[in-house]
Amino acid sequence: MKSGVMRRMVLVLAMPVVVGLAGGCGDRGGASSPASGGAAVAVVTPAMAVVKPGAAGPAEDLEAVLARGKAVYNRTCVACHQPDGKGIAKVFPPLEKSDYLIAHLDEVIHGVIYGQQGPMTVNGVEYNLVMPPQLLNDRDTADVVTYVLNSFGNPGGRIDVERTAKLRAKGS
Repeated sequence: MKSGVMRRMVLVLAMPVVVGLAGGCGDRGGASSPASGGAAVAVVTPAMAVVKPGAAGPAEDLEAVLARGKAVYNRTCVACHQPDGKGIAKVFPPLEKSDYLIAHLDEVIHGVIYGQQGPMTVNGVEYNLVMPPQLLNDRDTADVVTYVLNSFGNPGGRIDVERTAKLRAKGS
């Protein structure tokens, strides 16, 4: 491994994690099971950054990303979206088999970073409450969205840190 890459890895691993506990989201544990269904190798593209089974991809193991993402989900998202990703009917939208998640992925990432408000329809049900911004760094944001994409009956996918950084740089 090149020394520059090693230094970046050490810096990323040494960065403190700041967790947003605003808006009723908090530190409640719970079992969430990724619906990965089998091994997949990630291909990160600038346009979509999704997992394609059997394709070559980044060096970091998807399982490590999913483990970190699950930990972030359990600290930050589980109180509202629940351990099973089903949310709370007509209050907090489900992440389970979410048509909105897949169709509006950049909006979902933006919502994690900056919060989200206004009407949205998820799996045929309208929601219109406020989700506060989650105080996560770009890596945690990418990891938690990747975890959700690969859990709760969703089709899979992978978000890279560069994508979350670009969306953060665009502003709210």
